[in-house]
Amino acid sequence: MTHLAREYGIRITPMNVIDKIVMMSPGNVAAVRGPLGYSFERGAASGSLESELYGQLAAARVRFHTGVDSRELAGQYDRVVVATGSPFWAMARGRWSDVFRAWARGAVMEGRFDPTTLLVWFNKAYANNGFAYLGAFDTHRASLVLIVSDVREAEVEARWRLFLATEKIPWRETGSFLIEHNSGIAYPRQFENLIFTGNAAGLLDYLLGFGVYFAIISGVLAARSIYEGSSYEEKIRFLVRMVYQSYLARLTLNQMDNAGYDRLLGVLNSTPVNRAVYHSRLNVFEFVEHAALAAGGRPPLYDKFFPPD
Repeated sequence: MTHLAREYGIRITPMNVIDKIVMMSPGNVAAVRGPLGYSFERGAASGSLESELYGQLAAARVRFHTGVDSRELAGQYDRVVVATGSPFWAMARGRWSDVFRAWARGAVMEGRFDPTTLLVWFNKAYANNGFAYLGAFDTHRASLVLIVSDVREAEVEARWRLFLATEKIPWRETGSFLIEHNSGIAYPRQFENLIFTGNAAGLLDYLLGFGVYFAIISGVLAARSIYEGSSYEEKIRFLVRMVYQSYLARLTLNQMDNAGYDRLLGVLNSTPVNRAVYHSRLNVFEFVEHAALAAGGRPPLYDKFFPPD
């Protein structure tokens, strides 16, 4: 939070501070303790991240519930910033490559929760290459989400029921949602007079799919590049590198079976590894990148993350 305020002038208020993450696979459990991050309420509620950012706008006009066409806007303005959180504009221009295609089936659960703890489940049986997680709004309500990859929409509900039964989920479901959850990379992130930011550019963490950090920073850097007449691609290169490293980690995770998940959590339970990953300045993703290069050169999509000039 301090970094965003100091470097980018954006001040946001988290819903909760996460100081514990519990990760579960079919045969193992690993817990890490923090501080590890923050959780935010999303959506239209008065306390949501979107509402807080909207409240900080000084003069910008916002038209809600208004459909627009990228080609129409591109013909009217010198620069158009695409911050839709969706890949469709880049897809329509033939400038998108998929990394992870999935469905997100979620629900608001009622019960007793610890708002400072994030729960994560890995199991190929119900999630394929995805995962499930629970984050609490408060001590009585939480969001439970299953990200299941490589299935048709009609198959998702059966996977959700399998997840609830397998993990013996005890909480009461009070509301549900189902959305397509696709992530990938736009290339380049600036072409013609369009500038793509956040999820619309593919700037997110591919391991768990979280993208608030990348969305906020890329939005600020898009504005700065327009104001300065400078290169947006150069400004976000450090973000793209971080995203690329998480992509390599996602490729590694995709290759694991449930026994591999068990082994991974066993390694994370080791005190030295736990400290190195979560409580030191060691960049594990950078290590993964070097290991991937040593193992077999550049992986698929390298040229999409770093298009040749």
